[in-house]
Amino acid sequence: MVFNSIDYLLFFPVIAVLNCIVPQKYRYVLLCAASLLFYFISDASSLPVIIGEALFIYVMGMLLDYVSRGDRKVFLSKVITAVAVCFLTGTLIAYKYLLNITYPLGMSFFTLMAIAYVIDVYRKKTFTEKNPLKMLLYITFFPIVSSGPVERTGNLLKQIDTGVGTDTEKIKKGLLEIAWGLFMKLVVANRIALMTATVFEGYEGFRGIEIVIATVLFGFQIYCDFAGYSYMAIGSARVLGFELIDNFNAPYMSSSVPKFWRRWHMSLYGWLREYIYFPLGGSRCGTLRKYLNVMAVFVVSGIWHGEKLGFIFWGALNGIYVVATDIVTRSVKNRRSPASDDVKGSKDVKGSKPDRSDRSSENPVRKVCGIILTFILVDYAWLFFKADSFRQGLLMSRTIITDPGIGAIPLSELIKEFGGVYDIVLVLAGIALIIAFDVIKNRFKDVSALIFSKPLVIRWGVYLVLLSLIIIFGLYGYSYEQTEFIYFDF
Repeated sequence: MVFNSIDYLLFFPVIAVLNCIVPQKYRYVLLCAASLLFYFISDASSLPVIIGEALFIYVMGMLLDYVSRGDRKVFLSKVITAVAVCFLTGTLIAYKYLLNITYPLGMSFFTLMAIAYVIDVYRKKTFTEKNPLKMLLYITFFPIVSSGPVERTGNLLKQIDTGVGTDTEKIKKGLLEIAWGLFMKLVVANRIALMTATVFEGYEGFRGIEIVIATVLFGFQIYCDFAGYSYMAIGSARVLGFELIDNFNAPYMSSSVPKFWRRWHMSLYGWLREYIYFPLGGSRCGTLRKYLNVMAVFVVSGIWHGEKLGFIFWGALNGIYVVATDIVTRSVKNRRSPASDDVKGSKDVKGSKPDRSDRSSENPVRKVCGIILTFILVDYAWLFFKADSFRQGLLMSRTIITDPGIGAIPLSELIKEFGGVYDIVLVLAGIALIIAFDVIKNRFKDVSALIFSKPLVIRWGVYLVLLSLIIIFGLYGYSYEQTEFIYFDF
């Protein structure tokens, strides 16, 4: 069941209404049942896997709590934690890379949450959940089970344990986030997907300029697809009363690659920072070791996405960007804070806390140039992420250099190749609207609060325009399909 489906359109309102009716202290039971139903409808054959993983970490947590009161608590706690982490990691690797069977929906995401819980209990950074149904809800919570955000025990599990209430403001903001996510997915991402698929699937027949255009478009496609999903997930949870961590913070407004990775898929990179970067020593072990730790984080990120060599190269390339940024900034002794702050272990590095550094008083021309250069570097890496193989990425790169085709292809032919004037205008208008939204978010942080502060006429104008765009150009438009989100594959 995907968010942009009729099934979810029927499922979610019923659960939301029941959530408001059921007494707060029993809502976790309702939501646990709803989450299991959601997962059953989405991937029935894998339901035992996710239930088994939830029960496993519940038992591990209880064991850690039990041995913490014994004489050999330190040794036994380390053994239990190591066994649990190895089992969870091994299970993920087996399903994702070794076994030739159906990969459970969302396993890459809920396994990271499971590992985080065990480690946090061991570190005494969170409590031991004594209620198995609440633990099951933590792992199966339906707004995030498919593709995150990768929640933390200190946030989601705490809310599940104490119970959360809902109110009109949460519901309004949640519904607006869902609508914006639908716009990003249905109106922009799905339409761009048709354009990029043509070039990437038949890349041998295209010239460099066409590959460059398709790669640039894919940069916006994956952003609109994944951020659109995240807005819908966070909005759905908010309607139910839950406040989830943010996953995107206007990433293409970043003036350097390190800043980009503090704004893109923030929940994943917060996890990698906390459970890989810091344990490896972070930035506390000298410059060379710090750079190796940064590379380890990005290579692991590539491996997490899949076994394809292109993913690993994509991760490594972004790691090189981050390290190179630090080296260059150190060498020119930039007047701003050292770029090493971008890769060392401060709380917001590759983390869940929004980065606001790009809102400082920086030279506008320099900042714009930084944003453009950052997009070019990140977007080139997306080429290998999108390509079916590492070899395809290399061949497409070679074509860009050896056969650019600039001026050789008539404009009318280019327009036809990318869907025609109608689709191109819609895509460009959609991208322009999303860029405008990100500029506003970059400045005001909470766009919803800004909209709600306006007079009634302006508020309802925004609601009606957004809804009309979804209905006319998304839901009933040429691009509408109940397509899965890109990150469902991971």
